[in-house]
Amino acid sequence: MSESIKYDPGQITFSKLTEADLPLLHRWLNTTHVSQWWEVDGKRNPDYEDVINKFIPRIQGRDQVNCYLVQYDTRPVAFIESCLIDNFPTGKEALRIPANAAGVDTFIGETDFLHKGFGAVYIRKFLKEIVFLQPEITSCIIDPEPVNKIAIRAYEKAGFNYSHMAWNAKDSADAYIMTIRRESVC
Repeated sequence: MSESIKYDPGQITFSKLTEADLPLLHRWLNTTHVSQWWEVDGKRNPDYEDVINKFIPRIQGRDQVNCYLVQYDTRPVAFIESCLIDNFPTGKEALRIPANAAGVDTFIGETDFLHKGFGAVYIRKFLKEIVFLQPEITSCIIDPEPVNKIAIRAYEKAGFNYSHMAWNAKDSADAYIMTIRRESVC
């Protein structure tokens, strides 16, 4: 593991994903450290057409998942998405998620930001500046694969706590449900 770096949260910004960002997102989704954990519609290492088909509806507001690039000092380095879990009742019930919960999912795309403590810093800032700005949201969940110990540790550092295990039929995998409450962030 690399040594942690003291990242300045003031240098972290979030911008809505745009069509112009899709080549970068495609590149990131095809890196080994991302494709090991991320699929696009059941496919690891998606081709560009898969990325377009998945993310254009989100960019255009036809899908209820909000996608962002995470910049550090104006450089795009990570991807994060969020949604209101109540908008996905089947998944909410299957994963046993309470009402008024948001869900987030994320990855660091640029390898020089891996294993240095960046994840916890930007996730925490995203929760405060984006997720919990919505007054109806009382908690937020994230559901890494149970064997993804690096992600789990980053989420713990951001303030998430283990809640329970659940079967994620959409991904055909166990989900390690982690939760953070509004009052621990705001």
